[in-house]
Amino acid sequence: MVRLRSHVSVTHVDDRRLIMQSSMGRRLLFGGISLLLLVSFVVGMDWDEGIEEGMIVGTIFYFSITAVCAAVAGWNSQLVLDRDDRRVHFIRKLFGIPVRSAALPLDDVTGVVIRGIRFLKESEKPRVGLFSNRMHGYMERRNVYHKLYLETNERAYLVEDSSDLSDLEAAARAIAAFLEVDYRREEL
Repeated sequence: MVRLRSHVSVTHVDDRRLIMQSSMGRRLLFGGISLLLLVSFVVGMDWDEGIEEGMIVGTIFYFSITAVCAAVAGWNSQLVLDRDDRRVHFIRKLFGIPVRSAALPLDDVTGVVIRGIRFLKESEKPRVGLFSNRMHGYMERRNVYHKLYLETNERAYLVEDSSDLSDLEAAARAIAAFLEVDYRREEL
């Protein structure tokens, strides 16, 4: 089963390369939504009358949502750990076209860390009786925001951020095992 909440997927290409990238299931979902919105516009549009004067703002909003969904579908953030060239590659692509890239020597990475920040203190959380158990669980998960970093002696490099700890933790453990470095979690 494909988890749509998952932001990243980790793939061992072989024992020499590990790739962490944006989740393909999530990208396909947003691509499908943008395609559905575009087809709905084409099918629902009265081409003889055109866009009425009062509908221009709504049409702009509609295409803004469609463009955001298409951008999420086209955006791919990759972390490539390559033992052959001894580098960590940070690659950002939009519809397969490289937008930004950076590299770091593989040997410089000293650890993998997930840092979390809690938005509400225990005393500030809403009481359990105010919300259903399902809503309370959702609020509890969203109360902490996590960031995955690759640490070097000089600084920490941000890899991914999410409110889903299990997703980031699985990726962090795979990266730490591949690099043979320590993994730890910190709460700020």
